[in-house]
Formats: sequence, structure tokens, C-alpha cells
Amino acid sequence: MIEHIVLVRARDGREAELDAALDEFVTEIIELDTVREISAGPNFNEGGAARGWTHGMRVLLTEREALPGYWDHPSHVRLAETLDEVCRDRFAIDYERTE
Repeated sequence: MIEHIVLVRARDGREAELDAALDEFVTEIIELDTVREISAGPNFNEGGAARGWTHGMRVLLTEREALPGYWDHPSHVRLAETLDEVCRDRFAIDYERTE
């Protein structure tokens, strides 16, 4: 299993747009066979918020080979475009989860 974790910094006043985009993405991408779990939402951790990290997302994928299909999925492409518009910064990490 692959854990894909994304942290983002929404531009001031664009949080609602980001919330809507994440909600839409979660609803659509879960239909991909290689996605086992997904969650996303606003950050309430004070330390992270103080550094400007407004939202997070976690996706559990079946295997490393699933990443290209996930990245190229139309829902992911749309989300990335939205993130470019409404976020000041973002980063992702991927790691293999040991059971």
C-alpha cells in the first residue's frame, strides 16, 4: 500500500473554494479501483496552522504502480489545476506503508 499525503496553504479568502474542490475530488477519485481510502479537510492543528498549512489530504493506494493512473486521472488533473489557482504552496509525500 502507498500513502500519499498532501499539505496545502490556501490563499487568503480562497479556503471555501479549496474545501469545495477537495470535496468534489474525494467523491470522484474514490471510484478509482486503486484508491482504498481517502480523506481531506481543513487543518485545525495549531502548530501547522501557524505555519500557514490550511488543509491536508491522505490517500491510500493499492501499490506504487497505481500512482501514474491516479496522477493522470481527470479528477486529479482538475484538482491540481485548482490548487495552482487557490493555493500559495503545497507539497506531497509518498511512502510505502508496511502492514
